[in-house]
Amino acid sequence: EDGATWGHRIIKDLQSGASGWIYWNMFLDMDGGPFAFSAEHNDGPNNWQHPVVVVDGESDRFHLTGLFWFLSHFSRFVRPGSVFVKVDKSKSPSHDGISMAAFHEKNHGDEHHSNVVQIVNKDAQEKNIAICSDGYVARMKVPGFSITTGIWE
Repeated sequence: EDGATWGHRIIKDLQSGASGWIYWNMFLDMDGGPFAFSAEHNDGPNNWQHPVVVVDGESDRFHLTGLFWFLSHFSRFVRPGSVFVKVDKSKSPSHDGISMAAFHEKNHGDEHHSNVVQIVNKDAQEKNIAICSDGYVARMKVPGFSITTGIWE
């Protein structure tokens, strides 16, 4: 569930014009620390932060959070040089909880072009959606609390 929440936030930031996305808290311990306490900023003593990776120092193990997997999707499929493309989302109630970000990439060295859409479903229920591009329609089921990547030329 946490991955879908963060995936939705990333998409909203990109839709607002962000050209990149950075997250500070890569590794934190099992208690969400070390804590970033700052009296100047009115932080309480337990200013819990959400990590990408949780490190269990007692067992020398680590746990990947949902945020890790959602960031991995963006990093793997939205390559440097990709250009954000506006997406018109249906007002259909079946699309509630769905957020999307699309990108166009021209591969360097040839005339090959590809398109990528990242679809985040932050609801528990599976959603049926359709992606339309240049006269083509792709229908898909997007599982609850998930990120789905579509790629086409």
